[in-house]
Amino acid sequence: IISNIAIIGYTEEDIIKSSHTNNAIKIEESNVNKYFSNSTKYACSYLISSIETPIIVFNDNKCIMKGGFWDGRLEFNKLSLENSNEPEQSQMIFNPVQSPIVTMALTKDEKLLFCGTKNGILIVYKIDEKLENFKTYYLFNDEITSISMNNNLSMVAISSRDGFINLYIMPFFRLVRTIYLNNTNNSEKNDQIYANHIFLSSSPIASVTLYNDSKKLFRSFTINGEHICDINETDNSSKIKSPIIYKNNSFQDILLYGTDNGFIK
Repeated sequence: IISNIAIIGYTEEDIIKSSHTNNAIKIEESNVNKYFSNSTKYACSYLISSIETPIIVFNDNKCIMKGGFWDGRLEFNKLSLENSNEPEQSQMIFNPVQSPIVTMALTKDEKLLFCGTKNGILIVYKIDEKLENFKTYYLFNDEITSISMNNNLSMVAISSRDGFINLYIMPFFRLVRTIYLNNTNNSEKNDQIYANHIFLSSSPIASVTLYNDSKKLFRSFTINGEHICDINETDNSSKIKSPIIYKNNSFQDILLYGTDNGFIK
């Protein structure tokens, strides 16, 4: 909905220019009053263009948290089972580094929220009523692209656009391994890859797997950093969507994902 709001009265050139300058597009007040209620007006001043909006659903607190805003804020809405014509007012939380939050992950007990920003900073929020307790970690020089957690391994994997994957032990968040994906001296810039998505797995072996959209490539490593294998996605699709890991009847980790042409694998 917010993406549709942002393009009203603007050309594609305006949107692209805004996405490169980090400036918010101002929506004409007449258009806002004509089409939208008071509860949605505030969101109209902020453009989500090149970022896919990260969303986290809290089961215990029955709310939805979303990022992707250029001013770095988080917004959350309480879920309600009651029928209502007016949506509940979004509550806003501004992150301390004021950089767009591009990826999020939630611990299984829903006590910690990990937020990766466009400038490579990780923000870890302690879940409470106001989310005022947080820590910031300056991890990378480029955008954090994906965060994956595995309770069986007590580990968190975090990847960046400049080709790094860091593995941390929880709950102390201690760095135990860094994997660099472009470590060959003769690697050309066009051949360099990074992880659009990463997945931590505990079975059949403890491993971390990445997927790169442009190369349509899955690449797996042990948690010690040893390369296991490469697998190319054979579909014409170039992107995978909403990947999740679940356990089958043999308690092995299985990757399930959608593609941008409508398939589920």
